[in-house]
Amino acid sequence: MIVGRLGRHNWTVGPLDVWEYNRMANTKSAEKRNRQNEKRAARNRVLRSSARTAVKKARVAIAGADPNAAELVRTAEQALTRAANKGAIHKNNASRRQSRLMLTLNKSEAATA
Repeated sequence: MIVGRLGRHNWTVGPLDVWEYNRMANTKSAEKRNRQNEKRAARNRVLRSSARTAVKKARVAIAGADPNAAELVRTAEQALTRAANKGAIHKNNASRRQSRLMLTLNKSEAATA
């Protein structure tokens, strides 16, 4: 990991060459806020990732005419709702993605019927 300064700001280049801004807190409360934000970001990352994975599995199942596609769509809906309820994504974002997923499922079922 490379560490350096750029103007007034500290930066690091991580293992994947991703620039990360180092938060240099000036007070104890700011240090605590940074720790809390990192924990929340990690929690939100897990929720968003699991929702994305569930949606991807559902889309692949729909495209492949999988008989379990409806069940995978329900699982994706639950993951999106959970992420929205916990604040990881906006509720309208979750609703829009659920709606589009159901639309895709209904079109594929109508085409196969």
